Amino acid sequence: MKYLIKIFAALLAFTIGISFTNFCFPTIPQVEIPDESKIFVCDMSPKAVSICKLDDEPDIYDGKWVMTEATVFAVSNKNILHPIDCYQTNKEIHWTFVNLNNFKSFSQKLRHNKPYKKEVDVRVTGIVKKIYNKNGEKEYLILPDSIEIISAFRKIVPRGAA
Repeated sequence: MKYLIKIFAALLAFTIGISFTNFCFPTIPQVEIPDESKIFVCDMSPKAVSICKLDDEPDIYDGKWVMTEATVFAVSNKNILHPIDCYQTNKEIHWTFVNLNNFKSFSQKLRHNKPYKKEVDVRVTGIVKKIYNKNGEKEYLILPDSIEIISAFRKIVPRGAA
């Protein structure tokens, strides 16, 4: 009889324990996961685009945050971005410039023309801005937030038809 009372007490304690646990810690409700078309994803990275793509479809990138790789060189008071590995494919050329006002040491090294004028390959991240020159032609300016040098400075290589 002693053992029967102990078993009964243990079962009673076990039953009360389970009931108390469910009361204090209710089961977690099942959450329905929505399909991907209803999920809003905020992409916080710049759009990777080539200078040729920017030149072919410039209005698409106006006001957008982009990352591009290009050769930069200085001509008079402008810093021009030139494609590294592609050629302009459209008939209308839109010059793409980069504003180096916040990159003084880089700009000075680029403009220092002794013993020769220099160019360098860079990875530029910034906002594209459509501008018009004094002749009313479209040009594009990248207002960079970062510039990474990806090659050594070198003598400017002439581009275009020979």
